[in-house]
Order: sequence, then structure tokens, then C-alpha cells
Amino acid sequence: MGGGSSQPWRLGIIGGGPAGSFFAHFARRWADRLRIPISSTIFDGKSFQKSGPSGCNLCAGVIARSLQQRLEEEGIFLPAKRIMSWIDGYVLHVQSESLRLTSPPDRGGKVATVFRGNGPRYVRFPEIVSFDDFLLTWAQDVGAKVIPHPVQAVRWPQKETEPIIVQYGTSTSSPAGEEEVEWLIGAFGVNTALGQKIQNLGLGYVPPRTRLTFQAELKFPEEIRQKIIGNDIHIFFPRHRLIRYATLIPKGPFTTLTIIGWKDVQPGILQEFFQLPEIRSVFPLAEPSCFCYPRIVVSACHPPRSSRFLLVGDAAFCRYYKNGLESAFLSAKLAAEAIFSRLPDKGPSQVYYRRARQLIVKDNFYGRILFRLNDFIASFRPLTYFHFSLAKRPANTFLSRKLREILWDMFTGEKPYRQIFKACFEPRLQWELIMSLVTWITNMRKKKTLAAASPPREVHKLPPLDGLNETNSPGKEIVLLSPAQADLTTKANSEVPTISFALGQKNNLPRPRSIKMANIQETSSLDKKTIVVIGGGPAGTSFAIKLSQLVRNRPHPPRIYLYEGKPLEKKSHYNQCLGVLSPPLPELMEKELGVPFPWFLVQKSILGYYLHTEKTTLRLDGLHEPSYACRRVEFDSYLFQKAREEGASVVQARVVDLDLLSDGVMVYSESNNIKADLVVGAFGLDEGMIKVMERLTPYRQPDCLSSIVTKIHPGEEAMASFGQYLHAFLLASLHQVEFGAITPKGNHLSLNIAGKEVRATAMDMFLRLPTVRKVLPEGSEQFLDSLAYYKGRFPTGPSRHFLLPRIMMIGDAAGLNRPFKGKGINSAILTGIRAAEAVAAHGLTANMVKAFQAKCADLMADIPYGRRLRWLTIIFTRLGLMDGILAEAENEPALKRALFHIVSGQKPYRTIWQEERTLHRLIHLAFSLIARHPAPPTPANL
Repeated sequence: MGGGSSQPWRLGIIGGGPAGSFFAHFARRWADRLRIPISSTIFDGKSFQKSGPSGCNLCAGVIARSLQQRLEEEGIFLPAKRIMSWIDGYVLHVQSESLRLTSPPDRGGKVATVFRGNGPRYVRFPEIVSFDDFLLTWAQDVGAKVIPHPVQAVRWPQKETEPIIVQYGTSTSSPAGEEEVEWLIGAFGVNTALGQKIQNLGLGYVPPRTRLTFQAELKFPEEIRQKIIGNDIHIFFPRHRLIRYATLIPKGPFTTLTIIGWKDVQPGILQEFFQLPEIRSVFPLAEPSCFCYPRIVVSACHPPRSSRFLLVGDAAFCRYYKNGLESAFLSAKLAAEAIFSRLPDKGPSQVYYRRARQLIVKDNFYGRILFRLNDFIASFRPLTYFHFSLAKRPANTFLSRKLREILWDMFTGEKPYRQIFKACFEPRLQWELIMSLVTWITNMRKKKTLAAASPPREVHKLPPLDGLNETNSPGKEIVLLSPAQADLTTKANSEVPTISFALGQKNNLPRPRSIKMANIQETSSLDKKTIVVIGGGPAGTSFAIKLSQLVRNRPHPPRIYLYEGKPLEKKSHYNQCLGVLSPPLPELMEKELGVPFPWFLVQKSILGYYLHTEKTTLRLDGLHEPSYACRRVEFDSYLFQKAREEGASVVQARVVDLDLLSDGVMVYSESNNIKADLVVGAFGLDEGMIKVMERLTPYRQPDCLSSIVTKIHPGEEAMASFGQYLHAFLLASLHQVEFGAITPKGNHLSLNIAGKEVRATAMDMFLRLPTVRKVLPEGSEQFLDSLAYYKGRFPTGPSRHFLLPRIMMIGDAAGLNRPFKGKGINSAILTGIRAAEAVAAHGLTANMVKAFQAKCADLMADIPYGRRLRWLTIIFTRLGLMDGILAEAENEPALKRALFHIVSGQKPYRTIWQEERTLHRLIHLAFSLIARHPAPPTPANL
């Protein structure tokens, strides 16, 4: 599709990293070849001329020789000033064995290392050193236009002939402008929130799976850097439960550390790395100049259905663990070729994704096998020693040459994994490996026999110093330390008595990370301090309201800024929360928060509950306070206005990024930037802010359940006859759904289901179950095919590291909810109040963190009881035992009371267990029912 013979083809490229710049280059090459006029526009709000995270694309920055050759073939030559180091070799460290690899003799050139941004935080180089800036400038030189704003929205046309609208700017509410394009290229990677926005377009795109890694820029003493690291990339394969491998990459005066875990890396991973014996004995402790938690791609994306929207780079797929830059180059080249070649029988997207999968995705199958084989060998010291001893033979021997070449290609990425895999199983290589293994085993047995026959003798041997004084076997390379280097390391270690925030001790929840540990200056005074609250929901507004009240009479109270991107005052957006306000929320708001409970917002009083299974229904009510159903957006708007009245400065904008400073936090939003002394994260489960926090800090989001919500408007008469009871469902026939509910509101019924991974098909089946249809008003069938579904999440446990120096999470962001019956609004307001009290009493000190933790101890203590209940409920439901339990509860008042409090959430789980002996009753009853219960309903095929 183009703009006609005279009109240029308009190409929109989202992302100005290597993938986007490469595509702009190849588009220009094809356009010149075919004499087609084009207009390429690159959208990216990041400036690669900045140092630190704000200008970095979060990559190790190793450029293989194969990529250099490809660039030179395209006429792109790397400037010397952009290259930080030329690499002479790779050194593999496996347990106590080391092997140095150099380039095969028949290959020329060297591996280069670069900074993707303009260097670590606060570092200033004489000239721009950013590799990404070089490529983006190249793209501009070949005709691409760069719009320095992030993309906020994409409007997809109804017709294939209509243009795609790309909105850009710093705010979704007031974009800076928009562009019309015929082709859209997604080059936005996986370390931004844009992938979720693209997924929400409904085009079928699903981002690739990722793994969280750790990266830091270290600056060792010059003597250490030159004598120990040199111009080699060092790769460590420790026997460690968290670290799969770690890499040290020289970059001029800095050394980049990259840690890949068996799963997502955990907070404190840097401390774990420096405690490894092979690291502790060689390298001094080093405080990172800059660090981050980037995500790497471990699978392919599900491509969009549109033929005019192609994904390139990490947003689509990447070579397994290696050469992300080269993958960006190859995918961009294939995408441009698919668009401009315009094969008559197939669409561009079909051609592109088939070729890219063949070249990259299918090749990763062999890569996974190779890395697992490497893990297996590295886990057994005899196997490691055997393979390394073969590789250390003279270079002219067949075995040594082949093994070194295989290892070199595997870790540099210079050849496809498929070729490396075939080389591993070359018949001659396998035959010589087998013969060498037989010889090696025979010699080992002979040595043992001779040792057993020899008379014992007294041996005087000095104890090894962490393995450094061990005698090397013949032919073994001394790669780690000489005595002079050992002295140097000891001296360097003695000069570094402490490790700062990034090297803090391993922090297991709920122990907070203290401000002292972070080397951040404490202050008990809040005078003229700046406090930023991210999120205008109940948690954020409650914090702002309470803190404003507590500091109002101080001579120089802190400035409180409340950031919220949703138009809460307009009440125009939809919130997936059901909006059921449970006791003691009215008392909590009026007595502790000092704000009148908004009785005028109550749409329906919930007098009790019906608990349903497929066969049984139990009514739960009695002497208790009712709950109240409201429209959640109106409740949020009410608290938002109260926060404004109390003096909080409201900023109608989303926070898009943070920078951690030594004396605070830099907050970047869609409308302004501000330096905060304290950031309070009340952003719920917002994907964008979660990625920012997980990238910059050890914070990890809580475990969650997914939920799908919809609503039915059956009419006034039907609503009047429905009553004031909430209906809850525990259904054995829907294994995907842990529970469902129907809640009466003012003029409609809200319906929701929740589970680990519920889908829209589960809601369809839920609405058509006979048990549910009996509860819905007559005539509801006419609405079922036209319902709009809304998907959300809610936490089932605490997040990890929600208390950090100068950053604290509250509400859903902290995950301090009840695991089964969430009472999210109550928990949000309660944590907001308690956080404000701790800040007002102790200022920005470690005591403030401890005080907030102590105030939330009751919430934390209740979580294990809720988890047990959730587990038992799932098991009992799937075994078909809930029918018997509900029937027994009709005749057992204590069990019925316990079920009421479990469903209503009006008492803590711990109290329910203790007062009603619920656990004992349920387990005893369950065993009595197991012998006589029928088979559970067949689970629906979801």
C-alpha cells in the first residue's frame, strides 16, 4: 500500500533504538532501488545523548564481529569514539576451572563494546559515546524524521485503505500531535509500557515472554581492571541456586556486569554475586555507578493480524541470550524486504514472519539445547575438567581446535545455533571425544590404584586461600590471579569497608531496606520537603489527606503532590473494582481519616450473601452491619476532591519514569518533572509504573488473580425484585474460575469472576451456567450477547520490597490485601493512613520504615490464614465437597458464622480461625464427606 505514484509511502516507526534505525536505513535502500518516494517518521521520547537510565536502552552493548561485517556491507562504519573497548578474548570460569578463548585463526576483526546510552549516571565523556545515538543520527541522515515524543495511542482504521493514526506527546489527554501513516513498524522493545498499549488494540499482538536480569556499571581500581579483567569478557558459571551465569564486560574505564538468573533475578543479586568464592577471591567490592533490571526476550511474540503492522527487534523476537543487536538488524532487514518486495500472492506480514521465524525463532530451539548442555557440563566438576583439559591441548590438535571454535561461536554468537549444534555432533568429533573419555577414565583408575598401593606419607601443605594457592595441573592456564594480583586484591578489598544500596544484604519480606543501608542521609524533619504520591485512588488520596492534616500546623510543612492520569473528577473512566464498601470503612474514614463517609454515593445496602455451588445454596446473614455498593469511580472522585481540599497539589498527569538520586528521587511525568524527597507508590497494579519500579529498584509486584467484570441493566422492576443480597459462586465445573459474584447496584447488576488466568470465554460459560441463570432476573438472556467485558487484577499477597529508601508502596502496589476476600478499598485507605502517620512521626528515617511495617503487622499476620483458606476452598470445590459443607452449615451455627465472615470480610481470617475453630471444623467435615461424595462435575473445556 502506498500513496500513489506521486505520493510518498508514509512509514511510522515506534522506537528509535537499533531496530527502528535499522528499519529506516533499509527502507531508504529499498526506496532508492525501486525509485519509490517514502516518508519515514521515528517516534521516541528518549534522548540517547543523556547519561544514566534516562538515555539508555538497557543492554550489555556487545557488538559481535558478524554484526560489524553486516554493518560495513551496508556502508555503516562504527566511529572509533563510540567504541569503548576492543575485545581480545573470552574467559570462561566454571567452578575452579578457567579457559581463555581467542578468535579462530581464519577470522579477522574483534568484538566491540559500546554504551547504548551516553554512559553511566553522572558520568560525562568529552564527546557523545552512545551507540544508539549514532544509529539514530544515521537514520536521520538517510532521510528519516525523528519526533522526540513517546507514542501515547494508535488509532487503527476500519478499512484497509485508510491511514493509521499515531498520537504522540507527553500526555494521553493532550497529545502534542498525530501522524498519519500507511505502514507501522513496532520497534519499542520489551522494557517499556508500550507493548501493553499495542496489545490492547485488539490486533492479536501478544508480547514475547521475558526474563528479568540485572545489569550494573562498575568502576574497579585501574590496576585491578588492567591486570585481572584486561580486554577480555569474563563469563562465570557458578553453582548457585539463583545465578545461571554472569558476565563482566570491559568498557573503557568501566566494567559492565550482567547477571542472568535461572528465573527472574531477585533483589540482593549483586550481593550474592560478590559472595561467590570465585568472585570474592579475585575482585574487590565495587559500588555500581549505575544499575538496572532489564528484561530479555526468551520467546517469540504472537504477531498482530494486520498486514500493515510489523514488529521488529525485541518486540517481536530475539536470538536466545545472545546478539540482540544483530537480531534487530536481521528482523529490520527482513521487514523492509517484505514490505517493498510486495509479493503478489502473499501479504508482507506473512512473508516477514515466516522468514524471521526460520532465521531466528527456529534457530533458538538449538540454542536452548546448547545452553542446557553447557549447564549440565558446568554442574559436574569432572566433566568440566575433562572438556577444559581437551580444549587446553595444543591449538593444532583437532579436538582442541573444534572445542574452542564451538565455545567461541556459542558465546560470541558469530554463528547460528543450528550450525553450532551440527558441529557438536560431527562424527569425527564425537569419536575422538569418546576415545579421549575412555583414556581419561582409564588413567584416573590407574592413579587411584597406585595411590592405594603406595605407603602413606606425611604431607605438610599450607591451607589454600580460597583456592588461589592450589597447584595447577600440567597445561592448566593461570587465568585468575598471580601473587601480585592477590596482594592487589587484598589491598583493594581493605579499602572498601561497606557496600551501598545496590549491594545491600539480601532482603526477605517483610524486613524493610533501611535508609542507612542505602547511604542516604536521614532526616526526621519534613520542613519544606517534597513528597510525591503516584496514584489518586483510595490509597494515594488517604495518604495525602492524612499527612496534610498531621503537618498542617507545622511552621514549614512539606509540599505534597498527588499525580493521577485518569480524569477522576469527570467520573468518565471505568474501574474494574466492584465498589463494595465493607465495615468498618465508615468508622475508619470518619474517625481515623477525618473525612465524612459519602452516604450519598451508596447505591445499594448489601444485607447479606447467598453462597452457591452447582447443587446447593446457603443464605448468610444475621446480626451484622451491612456493606454498601457504590460506583467506584464516584467514590474515588470524592476522596480525590477531599485531598485537594486538604491542600494537596493535584497534578493531572501520569508519572512515566523515575531516576534514583543520592538525595531523593527524580519524578518524570507527562506534564512536568519534579525532584522528590519521598515517593509514595499508590499506583495499584499499573503495568507501566510496575515496570519502572522493577527496572530501577528491587521492588517486585505482588502475586495476583485476574478478574473479568461486566454489568447488566435489567430494568427498574427487575432490580427491585432482585433484593439486597450479593450472590457468590464456588463452581467445580469451571476450574479456571476460583469464584464468581453478582452484586446489585443502583440500576444494574455487576458480575465478576476471578482466577489465576481467567479469559473472556470463562465469563461466557459462567453466564450460561444453570446455577447462575437461576439468579439472574428473567429476560437477562437478551443482554448476554452484547455485554462489554472489562479485565483487571487484584493482589493475593504482599509485593516484595515495598519499603525502599525514599520510596514506599501502599495499597494494591504493596499487596497488603486479604488473599481471598480482598477488601481492597479498606486496605488501601488503612495503609495510606498508617504510612502518613509513620512519615509524620519519624520523617525520612529508618524508624519511619520500621514504624510503617509495625503498623501493618496485623495485615501481614492475616495473610497466611487467608492463603490457607483459599487453598482449602479450591481443593474442596474441585473435589465436589462444598455441597456437603454448605448443607452442614445450615445446622451448624459456628460454621455458618465462619462462612459469613469469610465471604463478607468483616473479620480478619486469623480471628475467624481462632474464634470458630474453622480449620478444625472444615478439615474434620471434609474427611467425613470424602467417603460419600459423588464425583465432582466435569470441568468445562476452556
